[in-house]
Amino acid sequence: MKRERPTSPLALSVEVLRHQLGLGALSIEQAVATDWSELVGDGLASVSEPLQILRGELVVEVQSPTAAEAMKWATDRLIAECAARYGPHGITAVRVKVRATPRRDNFS
Repeated sequence: MKRERPTSPLALSVEVLRHQLGLGALSIEQAVATDWSELVGDGLASVSEPLQILRGELVVEVQSPTAAEAMKWATDRLIAECAARYGPHGITAVRVKVRATPRRDNFS
């Protein structure tokens, strides 16, 4: 008779392995990138990308000035949600950068 081992979700197995190897938890940058759609909503997530965190400031790149304005309006909510998920000292400010687009030459 073949004895079957109990199964567990892959995420739980990976988490156990990370702790056994001393790898710790995800960095806050990894967590923000993973949770981005949940943090800002699908619409804003589709036109923005978290780039890095420098001394508590989350740098976000957006596709257009319109998206930059929407991100600025969402900043307080984003900081509060990050504090609730990752602790109050992780992200204290958000800087929004509009993605540079290639300049079009009028002579072509």
